[in-house]
Amino acid sequence: MIVAGIDGGKHASAVAVADRGRVYRLDWIHHRDIAGAGPNYLIVSGLRTVVAEKPQHDGRPASAQTLIDLSWGSAAAAFWLAARHLAHVVELEPREWKGQEPKPVHHMRVWAALDPTERALFPANTEAQINAAADKAARWPRGKKKPSSWYPASFKSHNHLCAAGLVLVSVGRLKRGT
Repeated sequence: MIVAGIDGGKHASAVAVADRGRVYRLDWIHHRDIAGAGPNYLIVSGLRTVVAEKPQHDGRPASAQTLIDLSWGSAAAAFWLAARHLAHVVELEPREWKGQEPKPVHHMRVWAALDPTERALFPANTEAQINAAADKAARWPRGKKKPSSWYPASFKSHNHLCAAGLVLVSVGRLKRGT
């Protein structure tokens, strides 16, 4: 069974595609391209399920506009991809698939669950970026406002790690975070 995970963003959504539970493709859906997408834009033969993160408000400091933008992007990408392939959409709130874990901690668990072939889809510095972010999170002073991202702006693969995490949780290769 082919499953795609969608981690929504403001302008583009990260996509991870798996066949029989193994991630074999990472891609992007650029929201500006959806309306005019041609017949060859992001074809995923045999796609049956699209698993998308549905952003939630859980008290963390995120503006209403940010949540609207992320929700809109995630939904647009997920339902466009599903309609294109006659697949169904499963929506998961973060608390349903990654719990309250800080993003770097969750990414460490995703990385550990990926096999070497799946890891090769990511940039060579991915593990180092995850470890640096996890170290930063571990040393962050309790009570101090958390940064908007634990990663440098140039490191976009954190979105693909979340998309892959959605796939791994949906196929049972990764347990929900705490």
